[in-house]
Amino acid sequence: MPSEPLLEVTDLTVQFRSEEGLVEAVRGVSFSVGRKEILGLVGESGSGKSQTLLAIMGLVDSPNAVLSGSIRFQGQELMGLSRRALDRIRGKKIGMIFQDPMTSLTPVHTVGAQIVETLRAHEPLSRRAAHDRAVELIDAVGIPVPRAVADRYPHQLSGGMRQRAVIAMAVACNPALLLADEPTTALDVTIQAQILDLIGRLREDFGSSVILVTHDLGVVAETSDRVNVMYAGRIVEEGPKAAVFRRPAHPYAWGLFGSIPPFDGPRPARLQAIPGAPPKLSALPEGCAFRPRCPHAHEACLIEPGLSGRAGHRSACVLPEETRATLMPAREVERG
Repeated sequence: MPSEPLLEVTDLTVQFRSEEGLVEAVRGVSFSVGRKEILGLVGESGSGKSQTLLAIMGLVDSPNAVLSGSIRFQGQELMGLSRRALDRIRGKKIGMIFQDPMTSLTPVHTVGAQIVETLRAHEPLSRRAAHDRAVELIDAVGIPVPRAVADRYPHQLSGGMRQRAVIAMAVACNPALLLADEPTTALDVTIQAQILDLIGRLREDFGSSVILVTHDLGVVAETSDRVNVMYAGRIVEEGPKAAVFRRPAHPYAWGLFGSIPPFDGPRPARLQAIPGAPPKLSALPEGCAFRPRCPHAHEACLIEPGLSGRAGHRSACVLPEETRATLMPAREVERG
């Protein structure tokens, strides 16, 4: 990979003013994405994954939002860019699959017209050529009778078909970076496999990179090169997929993997569960945000740790490495 990453996020913070004060949805997040790399971003709902993607796209536009840090894409700083400058990048160089397909499409325009609009905004295509390309994209994401579907309105499609239409729009211009926020939500396993194959082909055919947000660790194992685990607005573990899946280093990651049924061996009587609930972002606990839910918390956890580790596999935990090795033994990587 080139020395300069495609995307470099440094100390990104997203705060929202509220009656309870500043609520930090994203707290000092830093990571990079190389060219042709797929980065998996995992964590519970409310951990800051979607807000991180929206900040990269420049779509955190609430008057109560306060953003800081740096977002560099292809060497260009995106923080502070004008809307016109961002519009030349969004859709063309950076595409996004939004989480909710029900609200991602305009209800008063046909699906084909919305894909055509994206194509003609960035490519020198005639309306007919753009329409033909839209039909090809609809077909590529596995929607049957694509030419007929192009002339339908979003309310005439099922949730899964709308999700695939959103994906077709996101990849229309073969973006250098694709931000995929739960792209396989509401899809059955057969269509899910088609979508993951489409994302893989986007990388192989056009050299695109992907940030994949998902709750499905199987999808991450199938597709990603590296994994970032987020909790309460921070990255608590990061590293190569094989390292994170084989020997997760943070107790929160242990809980995520412990909730997955094993593929072989004896069947457990009951799956593990992480006790409690994620903290309220306006009233985070002192020190490590995971401390109230962690069975291994002790006095040192009253100070929030930074990421540390070696060989690119780092975690935000003060437990000694040898202690963690005994608490979470090495796992077999079932997929990937």
